[in-house]
Amino acid sequence: MDVLDPQRPRAETSPCMPAAVLVSKLARWSGKQFANALAPAGLKPRHLGTLFELRGGPLTQQSLGEALGIDAAQLVGLLNDLEAEQLVQRRRDPGDRRCHIVEISDLGRARLESTDRAMAEVDARLMTGLLPEQRVQFVALLRFVAEHGAYDDERASEPEPCPAESDGFVPACPSLPKNP
Repeated sequence: MDVLDPQRPRAETSPCMPAAVLVSKLARWSGKQFANALAPAGLKPRHLGTLFELRGGPLTQQSLGEALGIDAAQLVGLLNDLEAEQLVQRRRDPGDRRCHIVEISDLGRARLESTDRAMAEVDARLMTGLLPEQRVQFVALLRFVAEHGAYDDERASEPEPCPAESDGFVPACPSLPKNP
């Protein structure tokens, strides 16, 4: 059994560490950085995620909850926070009075834009050591997994191979299957 070397960098990983473990490790680090970067704007990561979802246009409250992956009760609390800060607006859907439409406000857009630089700094730290084209590929791979990953059974599909894979992408551990 190996003894832990106190001189070993904490970020070092096993070459065959499963992707889920790596993602979890990165999520903990980036979550902390993300929260710290948002604090001056008075936002939390869950607020920013909501504002990002609404940046593309109004959504029904149900669609927003599905996009964020949270249940109705959590969403109501989140929207109450954002509405209290006047960052979003809720209104009844004129076509279906049971539904609410959620929309980002002008103040919400401004607050979201105020975080751009801080988010760019977190991204830069996260991707330290990657060449510019690798940064683009990394983000493309994350987006691909987020859109096609089987973590969400309703959105999971049998997609075309990821562009990075068809461009010669090699898994970190060749002994692991490419598509388990």
